[in-house]
Amino acid sequence: MPGRIPPANIPIVGKDGRITPAWYRYFVGTDNDIQAGEIQAGAGLEGGGQVSGGVELEIAGNGVTNAMLRDSLPCSVVGRFQDSIGDPADIQAMANDRVLMRDGDLLVFRLPKAAIYTVATLPSAVLAGAGTLVFVTDEAGGATLASSDGTDWRRAADRAVVS
Repeated sequence: MPGRIPPANIPIVGKDGRITPAWYRYFVGTDNDIQAGEIQAGAGLEGGGQVSGGVELEIAGNGVTNAMLRDSLPCSVVGRFQDSIGDPADIQAMANDRVLMRDGDLLVFRLPKAAIYTVATLPSAVLAGAGTLVFVTDEAGGATLASSDGTDWRRAADRAVVS
């Protein structure tokens, strides 16, 4: 009579490529006619492609967690287009000095871009926080880049309060 199957958190093969002691003891205590039982629901696996010796495994739909994700391309994030279905893919920054942003309902890497406002639609400079940059299209002196000093929006050219 073979011993109990080791807990699921004990790998069969260790990082050194050798069978772990708990599994070694289990396999030594069997009669070489091992048959796989059913895989527990929610384990992320179901019958599918052959592995070896008649054992077949397949990853179930949505059976891969973030912790299991594959290595990604350098300088990339994993995602997919809005409203798309299927597997996520790499979204890769192809140049330096880019930031990840949502633009036109797409997730893209672009040069930093100031948000565009009119004087009437400017958000609170206090809530935006000191150092936040905006582009004001209808400022009294003409369209201008402005920054928050933590209290007011100030024109970049002369530091006057935007009006």
